[in-house]
Amino acid sequence: MAFTQSDLDSLNAAIAGGKKSVQYNGRRVEYQSTKDMLEARRIIQQELNIATGETSGIRRPRGYRAVTGKGL
Repeated sequence: MAFTQSDLDSLNAAIAGGKKSVQYNGRRVEYQSTKDMLEARRIIQQELNIATGETSGIRRPRGYRAVTGKGL
């Protein structure tokens, strides 16, 4: 399921307001606890970061260099 920024905003508003239910894409989701809501928020934020290309600040190598030898 693709989440949007408005889905994240709705979840944040529900957490701040102390509500246990949120509506996404016409569906109503009721969470058991705030811990479940925080986990859902983490997942949505992670998916949005992947979709926008944002990273966690970790630089990944652009390429690799192969080094060969005669095995001596």
